[in-house]
Amino acid sequence: DRLHSPSTMLLLRLLRARRLVPRPAFTSSSCFSCFSCSSCSSCSYSHSCACSHSCSRSISSSAFSAYPLPCSSSSSSSSSSSKPLSITWPRAQLRGASVALEQDLFGHKGQAQAYSVYRPKYNEEIFRKIDDYLGIELTERSLAVDVGTGTGQVAVPLSTKLDFKRVIGVDRSEEQLKHAVQADGVDYCVGDAYNLPLDPDSAGVLTIAQAMHWLDLTVFFQEVQRVLKPGGTFIVLGYAIPRISQQKIEREFRRYYEDTLGSLLPPESPGSYWDCDRVILDSGFESVNFNVSFKNVVREWVYDIQDVKLDAHISYLQTMSAYRTYLSHHQLEVGDPSDPLVDFETRARKLLTEDGTDTVSVTYPYFLIMAQKI
Repeated sequence: DRLHSPSTMLLLRLLRARRLVPRPAFTSSSCFSCFSCSSCSSCSYSHSCACSHSCSRSISSSAFSAYPLPCSSSSSSSSSSSKPLSITWPRAQLRGASVALEQDLFGHKGQAQAYSVYRPKYNEEIFRKIDDYLGIELTERSLAVDVGTGTGQVAVPLSTKLDFKRVIGVDRSEEQLKHAVQADGVDYCVGDAYNLPLDPDSAGVLTIAQAMHWLDLTVFFQEVQRVLKPGGTFIVLGYAIPRISQQKIEREFRRYYEDTLGSLLPPESPGSYWDCDRVILDSGFESVNFNVSFKNVVREWVYDIQDVKLDAHISYLQTMSAYRTYLSHHQLEVGDPSDPLVDFETRARKLLTEDGTDTVSVTYPYFLIMAQKI
């Protein structure tokens, strides 16, 4: 009975919420094709490449900070109705980018609909972790604001799963908001992440999902501090690039993602088609010290493994802004013979046919960062 007493359960929840999940350390010999645990001492995840093939592409901290992988005991091997505000979200300045992102990168024909349907969905475990954190840190759930709300993937669950009485979803993309999911208590508006349509100290929670990599964090964090109530909660969600379990297809995808789109390069550098820093996003903002601006910081990784039809996976990849930028730069249309995704799909489908299937096993790595206003 003592174990299940309210005071004991509260203490357990507090300890669980304060736990920081350790991040795997990747050695310089770790490769893009396969990962295996060479040792797991108290889940410290010392991963190193144990494959038999010749590995010429190694991970280094200066080139690529991979997201944590689930620990595995077996080795893998392979052969190599508010008034609209101004639309001004500058791009991330984490690598020195300073040009304002004026255009709507998600406003291409059909892109918003595809974004709503094919983008990874935040699962129940993620919202349970948020609920656990809020259960300790927040007693009243009156108002939440979701920045970069897109089609409402987080705004709606804030109302339906986390019981906020009112949720305001803000996004710079009018096209995305046209396709946002409607729900009681959820309002959407076109707005500026640096000038949110909220009074000071008004929101109990501010969330931003798969959007913070577009922003100047110094300026954005100041706005977060302005909007949140004293002790209010700041929540960052997102997902790194998925991994495909079929190793040959994964290598083909890495060739497209890294070499064609230039995902390991700084924004605006030759060969990069990104207007944001994908490296910092794929690392779950590991290099950002949230403790400078917030307190009680908790970081989590959640993994969701799904069998997905190749057609659906390609549709998800078509929603990426860099893909659309690549097409525009090379004066291509979706599905043209020179469309790089057509080439990847052809190669992947051939490999799947050899295996007698049309599905890929995809691991979606979600990161979750929760903190309180100081």
